[in-house]
Amino acid sequence: MQVKINKWIFSEYITVNILESFHLLTLLGASISYDWNYMMNKEQSFWTTLPGILTGIAALITAMTGLYLALNTESGIEKNKQVVVQSNTQTTSSVYPAEKGVLYRNTPWLGLELWQGGESVDFRSSDKNWSQFTAKIKRKPFELRFTRTADDLSIGILAWQDDSVYEFISNKTFHIPGTGIAGAQFGIPMLYIANDGFNYYNNERMKKLSDNKYAVYVSALASGDINISLERYTGPLFLIIFRVPKKSMDVAHHDYEVIELHIQ
Repeated sequence: MQVKINKWIFSEYITVNILESFHLLTLLGASISYDWNYMMNKEQSFWTTLPGILTGIAALITAMTGLYLALNTESGIEKNKQVVVQSNTQTTSSVYPAEKGVLYRNTPWLGLELWQGGESVDFRSSDKNWSQFTAKIKRKPFELRFTRTADDLSIGILAWQDDSVYEFISNKTFHIPGTGIAGAQFGIPMLYIANDGFNYYNNERMKKLSDNKYAVYVSALASGDINISLERYTGPLFLIIFRVPKKSMDVAHHDYEVIELHIQ
């Protein structure tokens, strides 16, 4: 808008100066003609028509200049409008990208819920088979809640730092790597990060919330002899959560789910 205003003022400035210049030129021509008429004793010649010629030229040039400035001003305004529209469109699309996937309060196969700070955190589906989900949480303790009974199979959680754990899934079957890891007889608030073993939770290691609801509380991560609180952890966390089979090392489809946690 500032560019348009300055250009319009500049156009008026040029037009006014041209009109003033040719007005002075017309007066000068009139003065020259008067002096020559007086000295030549009213003889009619080319010089007596000089004021008319100068006035005509001034009017023609003024009209052409005004038309040129008007056309260029309109063209400049339209170009500025197009640039503004394109700029706003690009900015909107880059600042507000649309998120894909359907929101879930709990996962469809394990009935898994994610809680943090006393509030439920939604999952967002990332595949068409309803088996892979993403969620965003803060760098604070969180809780995984399962819909199950005391007679159901134990729960296993394979946790790793990147999506290389997907290599253990083929033909919709999850192949368990290694054996279960249990830090103590009862539950501890620590999730082990390993791609050659999984966190093992039976009834004693989970908190019972109701007859069909159990929970795993996580406030820290562990890898080997290193423990780190969630407040200090950066990066995503990839989880494969499954019902632990009694005899096989293969978990059938709908008995496992993949969760990608983005810790912010």
